[in-house]
Amino acid sequence: MVATEINSLVTSRSHILIVDNDAVNLQILANVLSTEPYDIETALSGTEALKKLEEGTFDMVISDLKVLSVTSTILSVSPVMKTAGYAKNP
Repeated sequence: MVATEINSLVTSRSHILIVDNDAVNLQILANVLSTEPYDIETALSGTEALKKLEEGTFDMVISDLKVLSVTSTILSVSPVMKTAGYAKNP
């Protein structure tokens, strides 16, 4: 490998889209991930997320599954790892 190729590999950052209709949750997750070497974009709606997906390429999409209007469309065009975390009140 040429030195410039090695440097581009080292400086390559994953591009992540975070989708949540709750602005507080969206900002918290963006803040947590911003401490890592990621390029973060956010969307407050499924419609906004689809527009960003059409305009760019993302390595990962993290979406609140309650953004149901277009979640199925997002899931059909993006690599997906599904997880669910729900807290129950005692």
